[in-house]
Amino acid sequence: MKSKKSDIVFLGALLMVAHLMMACSSNALLTDIQTKVGAAKSGPSVTEFGITSPVVASGTVSGTSITVAVPYGTKVTALVATFTVTTGDSVKVGSTVQVSGITANDFTNPVTYTVTTASGSTQTYVVTVVFTYSVTYNGNGSTGGRVPVDSASPYLFGATVTVLGNIGGLVNIGYLFNGWNTAANGSGTSYATGAHFTMGTSNITLYAQWTNSAGGTTTVSTPGTYTVTIGGGTTLQYSTSATFTSTYTGTATSYQWYLNGAAVSGATASSLTITPTYGLWAYGPNLITLLVTDADGLVYSGGLAVTVTN
Repeated sequence: MKSKKSDIVFLGALLMVAHLMMACSSNALLTDIQTKVGAAKSGPSVTEFGITSPVVASGTVSGTSITVAVPYGTKVTALVATFTVTTGDSVKVGSTVQVSGITANDFTNPVTYTVTTASGSTQTYVVTVVFTYSVTYNGNGSTGGRVPVDSASPYLFGATVTVLGNIGGLVNIGYLFNGWNTAANGSGTSYATGAHFTMGTSNITLYAQWTNSAGGTTTVSTPGTYTVTIGGGTTLQYSTSATFTSTYTGTATSYQWYLNGAAVSGATASSLTITPTYGLWAYGPNLITLLVTDADGLVYSGGLAVTVTN
């Protein structure tokens, strides 16, 4: 016959085993609950989005809105997107399954992506593609220096653009730098250094404008519409006559020749015959310039650097 003490020990051991089994079961249940809650909290999500073809552009994810900026002129009717979602999630646009880096879509209008988890929960993301617009500078006949490069370009529509100065030291023989214009011949909108304008919906090129140093207050349209080319020898001698000819691509109504910034009296034809003399001509470098007034009312100019020796 077993003793009461043995029964008590056996009962205690049994209770301990039962307690351990319940604890393990509770921990497993808690872990399962935490896993499911964590999954519910994270839900379906897009963590990265971009365009990989025909251009490469990174998107900005803000909540359930995604914006991707591509250069103006990009064909947006067949852009291939690349995206990152939680492992196991599926992505569709309408009824079409999306494969990152493979599937193309038309982004002419915003596109809605639907992300679905393995458990069936969904989240939609609206992707909008916008254009960026460039601002570039053109030396417009410059003979040296470098055009400025706008480090803030490209810009989004509505952004404020600050016009750069002649920071690259552009030069043009016989001319003085006189700001920028949206047209090569100066017929567009003029901008001085430090001016501001609002970015529109097209790329902008700003052309250097040049005032002819021989023309005083005369505003000379820079090369672009018509050009003036001077022909003749570039090495002259004192007291020896020289002839210079001109070729003009527009319709000239008048001519005026200049020597080192001063008008040559009576030199109002398309060609110039002149004899270098002491006093008027410097020994060494000299500049011959021709201003041509066109039928359009604008003035165009060409220059030729010559050297005078004994």
